[in-house]
Amino acid sequence: MMSLLKRLFSGAAASPPDFAALFLDRAQGHRARMMTAGPVYRDFMQQYLSDAVLAILAPAASEKMQITVADGNEHSMMLAKSPVCYVVCTVPVPIRGGAGWFERRYGGYMKILEHCWNSDHYRVPACEVLCHITFGHASQETWVNITIFPIRSTQFSFQPILAIDLLSMEEKRAIGIP
Repeated sequence: MMSLLKRLFSGAAASPPDFAALFLDRAQGHRARMMTAGPVYRDFMQQYLSDAVLAILAPAASEKMQITVADGNEHSMMLAKSPVCYVVCTVPVPIRGGAGWFERRYGGYMKILEHCWNSDHYRVPACEVLCHITFGHASQETWVNITIFPIRSTQFSFQPILAIDLLSMEEKRAIGIP
């Protein structure tokens, strides 16, 4: 009993979250919702955003999130695996703060996407689809939001799926979202 009380009141720091497991869980959940958009999206995600792909991205997402939690800044990594360029971006805000984060830092979420698809990491390996995965954590909230955006693609003709929650009000108006 005394050891239990000591542990409860010792002020010992809680162990850090398992960000790799949280990333996988949130990304798989978000992907499942995106797959309901239609067969072309489901087929794309089964091949290019499979559990195997997410398992490759999870350790880097975890590492970047640990740095984000420590310094309160955004961190990212990019993996070009033609025809898809994967970007994992970690941010220290709840989902409701995501649009404001990108608006303050870049002038909007679409600006960060433009930066990604105009980078040499996207163009040089002849990527045709940008898969931008935002991994957020603040307090007790951990979330993932995914954008799938074909750019200069001859192979993929589907409409982009945008992370609507991350768009500023101006960006939403510009693309006709109320």
